[in-house]
Amino acid sequence: MKDKKKQSKEYTKPIVISVGLHALLVAALLWGTDFAMTKP
Repeated sequence: MKDKKKQSKEYTKPIVISVGLHALLVAALLWGTDFAMTKP
């Protein structure tokens, strides 16, 4: 039981970093498409 808790805590930081980077990537892609759409 203790090992499982330690393992999940070990993965918390990388998961947060991964989710943050994915959110940044999605935001950048949406921002890029927004600029592409404004041009005729």
